[in-house]
Amino acid sequence: MSVITQAELEPDPLITETICLRDECRLCVDNCGVQGITPLEDVDRESVFMNMPSLVDKKACYLKDSYGAICWGTCIDVCPVGKE
Repeated sequence: MSVITQAELEPDPLITETICLRDECRLCVDNCGVQGITPLEDVDRESVFMNMPSLVDKKACYLKDSYGAICWGTCIDVCPVGKE
């Protein structure tokens, strides 16, 4: 949905700290049913990032078995970010 307005809106503050806990959490990696998430090792840990810098095997994410999709968002579902 889009909203077009001429109203002056106050912007949200910029994110200034790391959101993804990466190695302290790893819920997305550990719960990926197709082992499709490979964390990148050469990452500046002090950088601001929301998602774990990783390689994602997108084809594996869409794999299906006879019951339906194997994955389709399990990593997002188990992520604690934004669920406070």
